[in-house]
Amino acid sequence: MPDNDPVKYMYELAQRAFTKFGMNVTLPKDLEDLLRDAGFENIQCVVKKVPIGPWARDKTLRVIGMYQKMAVQDLMPILPGRPFTALGMSQIESQVTLAHARQALGDTRVHRYFHYFFWFAQKPKK
Repeated sequence: MPDNDPVKYMYELAQRAFTKFGMNVTLPKDLEDLLRDAGFENIQCVVKKVPIGPWARDKTLRVIGMYQKMAVQDLMPILPGRPFTALGMSQIESQVTLAHARQALGDTRVHRYFHYFFWFAQKPKK
């Protein structure tokens, strides 16, 4: 997403807000050390681009993109509560931010996606 994308801005705010509550939303990309510390070996990570919205050419990815867009839209109503309030945002500022993000999600010319991290590892034989 471009730097000035309203959806990206909303997610950056959400990440900052969740960090204030002790959550690390970027943890999935950094699981290798945790898996190794837990005793796993042959650790591998596969990163997949998951579309946000039905813009993908592949039929399956279009369906996944529609579901991903719905998941983003389902997250939006909770953000003006404690998360954005924790950042010192007013309700009006929160609602304007979300309105811009909702409008941007409707633009299928912008090909937004998330990176999903799939980890595989083996427990060693004893």
